[in-house]
Amino acid sequence: MVEYTLLREEYQFWKERRAQYLNQRKGLAFISTFIYNSLPKQYQYIVRQGKDLRKVIQDLDQRFNPTKDPSYITRLRTDWIKHLDSINRNTSIEAWCNKTLELQTELDYAKEETYSKELYRKLLENILPINELQWFHATMYEQLLIERRDIPTQEVLRKLEREWSLRIKSKKEVPKGAFSTFQGTQEEKPVTQEENSASYANQRCPCLANNSKWGHKPWKCYILNPDIVPEGWKPPKQASKRARDAMNSKPSSYRDWLSEQIKQYNSKHNSNLNQSQPSQEANSSNSTVRTDSFSLQGAFATKSSGQTFNLNVASVDNGVNTSNWWILDCGSDCHVTNDASRFIDFTPIRGKLGTGDHYTEYEGIGTAKIYPIDPDNGLPHDITLKEVIYAPNFHLNLISESRLRKGGVCHDGMNNAVSNQLTGKIL
Repeated sequence: MVEYTLLREEYQFWKERRAQYLNQRKGLAFISTFIYNSLPKQYQYIVRQGKDLRKVIQDLDQRFNPTKDPSYITRLRTDWIKHLDSINRNTSIEAWCNKTLELQTELDYAKEETYSKELYRKLLENILPINELQWFHATMYEQLLIERRDIPTQEVLRKLEREWSLRIKSKKEVPKGAFSTFQGTQEEKPVTQEENSASYANQRCPCLANNSKWGHKPWKCYILNPDIVPEGWKPPKQASKRARDAMNSKPSSYRDWLSEQIKQYNSKHNSNLNQSQPSQEANSSNSTVRTDSFSLQGAFATKSSGQTFNLNVASVDNGVNTSNWWILDCGSDCHVTNDASRFIDFTPIRGKLGTGDHYTEYEGIGTAKIYPIDPDNGLPHDITLKEVIYAPNFHLNLISESRLRKGGVCHDGMNNAVSNQLTGKIL
């Protein structure tokens, strides 16, 4: 009796499972028929009889899913970059941010890595010419690209939207007859020429070289003042475009003021060059640095606030322009650069770098960024150097290996690069 009961229960369980299986087969057959009838005749071969439905769906996904098409992903990524470049003062920021998130979602769905760092770099680069967003740009540049904080894209865009509303949108809505006092009883006074000059002198150069917070004066800019450009120097295309767009948006009073400043600076610069030529010729015979040697070492030393810097710099053949070179020096204990645009913070301190009878003046010290080439992918990336001396007339740019070692970085002679001392990763 017990065995009969067990057999009956097993039979009932098998019967239920059989009914469930038949219902599932009917459902799958209905789905296959529906897919077959929905396809054009030239594609109905994909749903042939006896083929597993899972395999059918995979084949259909491979054939019709646009994300499987490389040209679709390329086109989508091009649209994404083009959209990031479209931002300007007249942009509807709400629609622009929503479109950015929409394109980013499509790229994520296509399993295409968009790299948030690339998004942030493009975004900050495109808002640079907008003067009202300079504070926002400096803050986000430090947080996202220097400190590398993990901030979601949506939060960054919402911060941009709020800042845009406060700085630009509200400014556009202010009526032309606005008064300068809260009571509205005193009309705004016209700005005098002296006030204009003072405000213009405190503004950053329109080229905004290397996104630096300190930067250089506009009349010393190689892009805006081509008369002082050293031989062989070519202006970066992006910086030239930024400077041109920024100058077009500036008022005519600023352009007139800058033209006058450039004339005054060039006149003073040329007179200094004429005065310095005889002394340079007289001292050339007493110099201990030979111009016919490419590897001769010259000992440099300087003092600033009680701190001594020892430099060990190679000279070069006569006529070779080395102002843009970066030399890794194992005998120096400080970094030196002649490029003011690389500084992200700066403290003015004046002094001299000297060797024998020759001296080079330096004007301060600060934190600078360099952009070496990654040997793995061939793309530039940024490295921050601290306590860098700014010497505008120094004949090259110098990196101290001893300071790199203190920061956990060493010279990799096999790969001709610098790498992390602990991990060995090439920087």
